[in-house]
Amino acid sequence: MGGGSALGGGSATGGGSATGGGGVQPFSWASISLGGVTGSGPIKAIAGTATDLYALQDNGNLYHSTGAAFSLVTNFSGGVVDLAVQGSLIVVLRFRSILWCSSNCTSPAAFQNIDLVPLGLDSEAACSLDATHLAVVVSDTSSMGQLYEWNGTSFIRTSTSLGIRYPRHCWYEPSGAINIAGENKVVFWDQGAATPQTLIPMGNAVTFFGGFSVDGVAWAVGQSGNVQRRNGSTWAPLTTTTTNTMFTVGGPSADEIYAFGLFGSGYGNGFKWNGTTLAPTGDILPNGGAQSVFEAIHVTGPNEMYVGGQNTSGPVVVRGRR
Repeated sequence: MGGGSALGGGSATGGGSATGGGGVQPFSWASISLGGVTGSGPIKAIAGTATDLYALQDNGNLYHSTGAAFSLVTNFSGGVVDLAVQGSLIVVLRFRSILWCSSNCTSPAAFQNIDLVPLGLDSEAACSLDATHLAVVVSDTSSMGQLYEWNGTSFIRTSTSLGIRYPRHCWYEPSGAINIAGENKVVFWDQGAATPQTLIPMGNAVTFFGGFSVDGVAWAVGQSGNVQRRNGSTWAPLTTTTTNTMFTVGGPSADEIYAFGLFGSGYGNGFKWNGTTLAPTGDILPNGGAQSVFEAIHVTGPNEMYVGGQNTSGPVVVRGRR
């Protein structure tokens, strides 16, 4: 959910230690203002660059930042699922349509549209690597995943059978291959071929909601406190201290990875991997205490990342810098 860059669509550090991953200084965290907020739902996705950044709220509000506070751009009625941004191209997923725009994207009318209703499809996830690599994952009436990819002018369907149920997130490898996370597996899509990679869940059937790759290592997070790591083609679960859902994962390097989700008194906002161990972060995110949930991570560079979600007062965006 959220992000979708090769860097993993997010980042974070700190975790309560004196240094971040690899001996670097930890992030200092600050809440970023959202102007024009309506509704109390969470930030579902963050995408773009450090000076041209977008955030998407579940009620359809699209916000923009040039590096400071976010301001409201427009609203997409009916609710939204995900967001991808590459240069001037903005891709927004409504529940049953794919929207995109590359010029004067200040109202829904500026966006072109693929209506998924006649096709019996639901929007699930959007991800991007660069201007020529953007993808949208959808599901059919049996909740099985299908894939649309960008051809330079529109999205075309490139797979009607990804072989994964309940797809919920996608992310790119630097090679251009795509990972799609869903129920009990991640599908690796490369050059028109889908290879399922089964994850060994900690518990019963698990849906994975977030994923990310950096430095040749992939991560997936989901229900029942699942945090899993792939080195090569083999996935392995890491031990957490919760059965709460983790929704998003990301970080600037292989030894500085964060997994965030539902707040828990025993671990805080989530967990941090330092290259060797996975440990609770504690309550490191401003406005992220009890009953908060974070669903989006976006890394804009080695020294900056954003996290989006919701607390008891409404949507929240937090920035980490060092």
